[in-house]
Amino acid sequence: MQWFQTPAGRELAGIERSVLDERIQRSAPHGPRARVVRVGGSWLGDGLFMALPASDCWALDWEPTAGADACTDLEQLPLRKESVDLLLLAHALDCSADPASLIREAVEVLAPEGELWVLGFNAWSTWGLRHLRARPVMRRRGLGPGLLTLLLARHGLECRHQAYHGLKAPWPRAGTRVRARNSWERRLAPWLAGVHLLQARKRRPAPIDMKQVWQTPPVEVPGRLVQPTPRTRIHVHHR
Repeated sequence: MQWFQTPAGRELAGIERSVLDERIQRSAPHGPRARVVRVGGSWLGDGLFMALPASDCWALDWEPTAGADACTDLEQLPLRKESVDLLLLAHALDCSADPASLIREAVEVLAPEGELWVLGFNAWSTWGLRHLRARPVMRRRGLGPGLLTLLLARHGLECRHQAYHGLKAPWPRAGTRVRARNSWERRLAPWLAGVHLLQARKRRPAPIDMKQVWQTPPVEVPGRLVQPTPRTRIHVHHR
């Protein structure tokens, strides 16, 4: 997005980059088989996932951008099902014409136990009103964190981490700076912070032990037959 080339946008991008670097060091999947895909976030730089040197990292964008490996429709990601270990949606929901469809696409391409990271503007802060002004950052008011968490839970994703970052006014005066949250500002973060980061994991369904279900030992009834089956009851009833 062109807004991230403005002074305020570059400062907010710096905060986003530092936050993601910290989360990558803490919880990103490691190993030679990890597959990482970033959708959007060209302003974050090409070396965002350099902490994962053995991983396959791909960058997609919804508009022609330097550094992107492919240009894609947000509602139809060009990825195989269950092929991605870490999927980062960097303000993709903010620019999607159908956020619910994008979430469904993200869930489909995630591998079991894969992680979905959603980075976007805080929809319930003053930043969420930017789409009402000329040169918007967002196409429309985005999903609130509560609604987003509920939507992900419906698709079987478990929320593991969420936080708010970047406290400043949405239309700063010259010379103002983006501030990371600290001290009393933590209490105001859900309402004033510029961006919201949510991390969720796609849980692998627990297998059903069919052997244990079908090999349950029969129960002996004193003085009668072995515990009757539905067929036995029907037979006795018709006699």
